[in-house]
Amino acid sequence: MGNCNWWSGLLKLGSVRFRSYFQSSELDLRTLFKWGLGLPHHTYPLTIHAPGSHFKPDYTFLAINPDDSAIHVCSLQCMGISHRGPTTCSSCQEIGHLVERVEAHACKLPINIDCASMSHHQLQQKLKGIERILKKEKLWVSVLLLSQKFL
Repeated sequence: MGNCNWWSGLLKLGSVRFRSYFQSSELDLRTLFKWGLGLPHHTYPLTIHAPGSHFKPDYTFLAINPDDSAIHVCSLQCMGISHRGPTTCSSCQEIGHLVERVEAHACKLPINIDCASMSHHQLQQKLKGIERILKKEKLWVSVLLLSQKFL
């Protein structure tokens, strides 16, 4: 539970509040969506929920379930429990395609994607690519400097 405290305070952006799965008793399986890209802590682009983000997920992020590699979300128009019984409201039942859209965004290569909408994994990939380019440029500069010495 020590790691969950770090995530609990990570996002408090506007009306979005990130809550740990273990510290939130009102979450249940009705708002649970399987995250197919591995651990959501690493692959979910949490920053898309920031007020200034250009990529809008159109749902509220509630929590991560680290045991099942799943996320809890709800619709922006969530009304709580459905009038038809103990199920989610109709708004929350219809957001699966929105989660799939975010998952597709998180799968993209970090080329021409706004850094503010990338997951931790995408940012790491982008950094590795930049480091490779810099190493090549450094090697090229070294070759040029050596060639000038011998001229």
